[in-house]
Order: sequence, then structure tokens, then C-alpha cells
Amino acid sequence: MTSKKLANRYRVVTTLLAFVLVLSMSTMLIQKATAQYTHYTTISGFNFIPQNRIIPRGSTGVWSNNDPVIHTLWFVRVSDRSTYLLSSPIIPGATWSNLFTEYVELEYYDLRRLWISGTLLVTIPGDVDGSRRVGIGDGGTISDHWTGPPTGLLPYHPNCDIDGDGRIGVSDGGIISDNWGQSW
Repeated sequence: MTSKKLANRYRVVTTLLAFVLVLSMSTMLIQKATAQYTHYTTISGFNFIPQNRIIPRGSTGVWSNNDPVIHTLWFVRVSDRSTYLLSSPIIPGATWSNLFTEYVELEYYDLRRLWISGTLLVTIPGDVDGSRRVGIGDGGTISDHWTGPPTGLLPYHPNCDIDGDGRIGVSDGGIISDNWGQSW
């Protein structure tokens, strides 16, 4: 093979590789930008289960009312105690949901039964320890609660289920990896 043919083949292969790389990166960026997660909280026995949550910004929170009474949720900013959000009344057997689009630390209550309370931290995807930064503590916390093989050392923890799929696994670790070092 002559050097001219070899150089031409090299250019074609390089161009094809560059095209494949750009295409795969653009697909990955589009998937990251549109990734949304859903996190579920049950209202049962006049308690929020789980009581305290950490969810990624851009997630939808869903509250399901399993109690025999109507609940209305009142969300308050921790920073200045101002009202952030008030849900519509949630009748028994119904759900209410909200898309959380900003970084915020909230306490929330049943409006008529203030002893029913919980906390919600809306943070960077991957911040499972609530430090407002994605780092080594988040990776360690996820590995302790891992539900895929090998089995974790500690029981399932909803804050480690970043993608809301009901298990703590590789995709949750990938979210930490994608956002490593970010803070707010």
C-alpha cells in the first residue's frame, strides 16, 4: 500500500471516529439535560414515610395519602421561614405532586396537623449526604446502602436512590460520578 493511500485511509478512519465520538457525546448531553426523577412519600399513620428526603433539583415529589383524612402540605423555607408552597388538599387514596426546580432546603407540615412534619432538601443530583456538594461522602454513603450485588452493609436508604427507581445501584453511582465536585 502506498503512503498516499495509507494517509487517505487514516483520514477516513479519523473522520469516522470523530463523528462517532461527537454523536455519542451529544446523545449523552441530551440525556443528562432531560433526566428527571420521581421520588415518592407516603402519608400513613399520620406520618410522612420517609420523613426526611434529599432529592435532585428537577425531580418530582409525589405524596400519596393513605390516611382516612384530608391532608394539605405546607412547605416552609428553612433559611427565612417563609412559605415556599402550599399543596392542594389531598383526599384519602389520592396523590399530589410538585416539580422542584430550585435548590432549596424546606421543612413541610400537614397544615391542620403541624406535628406531622418532614424535611426536604432539593440539591445537586448526587448529593446524598446533604452537604450541598457531590464528593467522597456521597460515594461512601451509596456504597454502604448498595442494593445491587454485592449487598450493601446497611438497609435501603431513600436518599441514596437518586434516580427514584426503588433500588440503589449503578445508575445512582453514575449520577454521583457525573456531578462530582459540584456544589451550591
